[in-house]
Amino acid sequence: MQGRNIAAFVGRLFAAASIAIGGAPAAPPAAERCTLTPIAELPVTMDGRRALVKAHLNGVESWLLADSGAFLSMLSPATVERLGLERGPAPGGLAIGGVGGAIPVDLARVEDIRIGGRKLAAMTFLVGPTERSIGGLLGQNILANADAEFDLGGGMIRLVEPARCNSLSLAEWGLGRPVSQVRIAPLSETERHVTGTATIAGVPLRAVFDSGAPTTLLSLAAARRAGIGPETPGVYPAGATNGLNGSIGQSWIAPSHRYRLGAIELTGDPLRIADLGQVPFDLLIGADFFLSHRVLVANAQHRLYFTDMTTKTGEPLPALKSADSYGRRGTALAARRDFEHAVADFTRAIELAPGEPHFLVARAAARRDRGESLLARQDLDAALAMRPDDVEALLTRATIHLAEGDRAAARPDLERASRAALAGAEDRFALGAAFAALEDWRRSRQEFDLWIASHPTDDRIGVARNARCWALAMVGEGLAQAREDCDAAVRSNPEEPAYRDSRGLVRLRLGDLDGAIADYDAALRARPDLAWSIYGRGIARLRKGREADGVRDLAAARAIDPSIGERFAAIGILR
Repeated sequence: MQGRNIAAFVGRLFAAASIAIGGAPAAPPAAERCTLTPIAELPVTMDGRRALVKAHLNGVESWLLADSGAFLSMLSPATVERLGLERGPAPGGLAIGGVGGAIPVDLARVEDIRIGGRKLAAMTFLVGPTERSIGGLLGQNILANADAEFDLGGGMIRLVEPARCNSLSLAEWGLGRPVSQVRIAPLSETERHVTGTATIAGVPLRAVFDSGAPTTLLSLAAARRAGIGPETPGVYPAGATNGLNGSIGQSWIAPSHRYRLGAIELTGDPLRIADLGQVPFDLLIGADFFLSHRVLVANAQHRLYFTDMTTKTGEPLPALKSADSYGRRGTALAARRDFEHAVADFTRAIELAPGEPHFLVARAAARRDRGESLLARQDLDAALAMRPDDVEALLTRATIHLAEGDRAAARPDLERASRAALAGAEDRFALGAAFAALEDWRRSRQEFDLWIASHPTDDRIGVARNARCWALAMVGEGLAQAREDCDAAVRSNPEEPAYRDSRGLVRLRLGDLDGAIADYDAALRARPDLAWSIYGRGIARLRKGREADGVRDLAAARAIDPSIGERFAAIGILR
């Protein structure tokens, strides 16, 4: 965080985030037992690897990302507008820093805040861009109000008051599994991140525990200190990684390397290395860790306790009390690709609440990802019998039809979903992609028009603008808009071959042959086997009179995709 008088300002925001606690105190526990007295329970629903908490802000439901890497809580501009809040400048040029640099923020005050059944004091939020259409971030000014238990696998974050807790007395908390610990830095008025020390190859790393990051990242500079780099045998490119405010960095996967917390070597996702410039960490420990571990951030002790909660095939899970709790745990299990247990939890939720179609839709998605498409379609049929215009169910069933190559069956579901979805809904992105899969480029463009208009700061804006550029280029219409979209996509990530390939086609249609060749060359440096770029470059070279080069490109493209010539001819591009 940057700006003048930051310590005093931050102190006021933390003081305003107190949670009202009601009811009588718990009876004193036995002296030898660790107890975690609940202050507040925040039910968590996983959306992929995003831990979302439902909040009511001035009576309006909003979904906030539980983000231990966020210094302060923040609302998106769209949420501020939806709530009708006054938005004012932050004092002294206040900015937030993170992966990709710093961005300026505004402020907005919310008078009535209710989260997890508790009422919070009125509070001032930062206002700034958030990713993927969430309402905002639930940051450390709330999550660090007390010791925090992150039980994402169980669908809950709890703020707790511990007594007599250590790695031995927490054995019951760990459900009989070994409990490990790592020392974390004390919190201060101007430092609220959960930071500790990890190691790779014996090299100490400053680790930040960030529940808002979808995956763990090792900075390239730290990786090199540990003797690991893009040139290391076994390390391979993994594409671009998004940073703050849409910034882009390249990343690599190092599957044979693991980081350690204390004596424990962490397994799970292959280690991702990212070139993100100057960042305030060596290792960003993300939601993959929080999903596979139960975590207690014991701020008062300056300790972080954790226990591995991954499950084995056939291993039963503890019983829960309600359909919603089974549903939340099911989404967490699906997020870590434990589809066997996710299906079991969704099944139990359906048994407890047979009239709730969203549990059927969730089980269908897990069954689809498990390869059980017939059972998934049966679940979706049942859900749609209860709620015929359920957009998520229609989209899920359409994706199954598309995966099976049945375009005729997919189209009616997509048409119904498009009619039922709100104009600016998140679902428009998936609808645009699905109509593209049908090669219905005009409908794809229409869906992306709606999504782009309502999601200008989303982290997928480059993907969406490239998709709209491609849709326009395929029909040869709106080429000025297409060029603008492709230019924006390329600016967001100049190394992405798909963006260069799209712009190459636009330039080819516009007669900018040198520009088309340059874009196709750039795409092929990253993806030498991209048949569309090879063939497009061949057409451009032929039109420039470079007969031998052009013929060679066309032949090379046909060797990769024998139908490529017919596909170009179908959109009106001939030699």
